Amino acid sequence: MENPPLEYPELRAIFLEYLRDLGDAAWQFSWWVERASEPEAHSYHFDHFLDFFDDTGVLDVPEQKIGGMLRNEDEVSLCRSLGKALDDVLDTPAETTRELLDLPVWHELMRVARETHETLTRAGSV
Repeated sequence: MENPPLEYPELRAIFLEYLRDLGDAAWQFSWWVERASEPEAHSYHFDHFLDFFDDTGVLDVPEQKIGGMLRNEDEVSLCRSLGKALDDVLDTPAETTRELLDLPVWHELMRVARETHETLTRAGSV
């Protein structure tokens, strides 16, 4: 069965990009540690991820995003898990970005982001 079109496919596409990057340790280390002082690194800062999640509500009220950015309850459940993993990260103190990226809660966030990315990608981007 073909998926019906989403109301906000462009937001889903951005969400998929953020999920991909949240699940990629090499990308994170490159942009958030090695290249953090470069001007273009600002465009990829973790705060942009948080702003997107807050602005769209995709992690706070994912059930309200069915038909807009999300397709079904399975995707809603994954977004709830991702929101929980993100909350755990934000509740864990770290002195530096490098330290944060080594924490077990960060590795769990990456795992959930990869799982969510894979599931949403299989379902289609638009």
